[in-house]
Amino acid sequence: MAIVSTYDGQDGLTSYYENEFNSFVISEVIKTVPNRGATFISTIMPKIPMERSLFDVDDIKILSSSGTEPGFLQIFRASTKNIHDVKISLAGTTTLMTTLDDFEYATDTAIQSVYVSTNTQGLQIYSVSDMFYNGSKCAKIIFNKTKAPGTSLVGGYPTPQNWSNSRGISLYWNSILSGLNNTWRISITDNNSNVAYIDFNTLNINVWENKILNFESFTNISLIDLSLVKKISLTCMSCEASKWIYFDKLELIGESNIGQNIEVKLFDFGENANPTQLPANAMTLDEGIDYTICTIDDTKEIRTIHLHCGSHNINNSLVIGNYYGIFISKPDMGNCIIYGNSNQSYMSGKCYSIDSSNNLIEESSTVGFMCFAVSDCILKCIDIYTDGDPKLSKMYLYIIDERTGCNDFFAELHLRNNELHVDFKDTITERLPLDIDKHIYLYYEDAYNSEVNNIYIRYKIYHNEVEYYG
Repeated sequence: MAIVSTYDGQDGLTSYYENEFNSFVISEVIKTVPNRGATFISTIMPKIPMERSLFDVDDIKILSSSGTEPGFLQIFRASTKNIHDVKISLAGTTTLMTTLDDFEYATDTAIQSVYVSTNTQGLQIYSVSDMFYNGSKCAKIIFNKTKAPGTSLVGGYPTPQNWSNSRGISLYWNSILSGLNNTWRISITDNNSNVAYIDFNTLNINVWENKILNFESFTNISLIDLSLVKKISLTCMSCEASKWIYFDKLELIGESNIGQNIEVKLFDFGENANPTQLPANAMTLDEGIDYTICTIDDTKEIRTIHLHCGSHNINNSLVIGNYYGIFISKPDMGNCIIYGNSNQSYMSGKCYSIDSSNNLIEESSTVGFMCFAVSDCILKCIDIYTDGDPKLSKMYLYIIDERTGCNDFFAELHLRNNELHVDFKDTITERLPLDIDKHIYLYYEDAYNSEVNNIYIRYKIYHNEVEYYG
């Protein structure tokens, strides 16, 4: 997932545009006054427009430092003149995964001899080729609503396995049932019959989810000797229907180090929406460089990358309507995992893999690591109405920055004739910027003789959409 933000006049630099916001949202809130004389939070400013990033959960690309691919590219069509920050969801690992099972079994009998069901009427495993994440086959597990809960598939190792240099298990999971009523458990058993386990659920149905199960999150992990792992089991804890799930690519996650570096670049494709070759040279950023460095570690996290283009230098602006590409290089060591969305399309650009000759290989039209929206936005106005006489009641406006923990008092507001309208200027020097961490708290201090029972609040927020919905 990536979110591209235009410059908002921070860092003590001068921005050259004003009133260029091309989108707005209106948020309405109704709050009930609980008690006379009470002070309470009436609302929290919504963190917009970041919500779409919650859908970017798939690892759509893994770049290896030892691979032949130089990087990965996302095309977009510009609808503003500049870029300030790019936010991309990334993780890394400096140790390659160790495959425990790729589920490429020739027959059902073969897979059932490895993973034995404790009750075949409740739970059974099969080898199928009509659905798979990796290779040409995967496991299909069929379960019965009434007989599956408590039933396990148990895989044993003739010789105990040494997992002491690993930090967890990775698996790929595809289910048509989700939620807390459909719970599964992975258990590991050591040579002394000690058992540790972790429960998990499906978040998104009918898509391949990568489940990362860290050993430190397992119940009873302190009792396990990870150098002598004897069994691994999958247990159905609960299910709300008789259905099936698909299971693929079971791996051990090695211990990883921090400090992997990737390069992020910007390429200009002009009016070409379907390029076939990566240009020889990247665009020059405002600082006079053609790339910026992002350091990643093994934590999946939204990384903020300063890809300044036209935000600090008016002569380095984007051309509205032209196509640009954000390039992520392979890491200097280990793997870089790019997270995005593999079942929602992005209408104005595509993702491309890149071969060793810099040819662009188009990905599926539904794959993208960018859900374009701007994290920086401004509060334009607040309208407040009450259903009774507020008397001497007051409103207090605070700016909350969750990154720093700072709570800054902004204004004291008084209602007249049961209503209040506050306009915020949108000039660079006077406007009130908000982002994913900086937002608004509005407190209402109710007078003892107030006649207010309900407060109606409407916000209007301006922001820029970088995607051009053409």
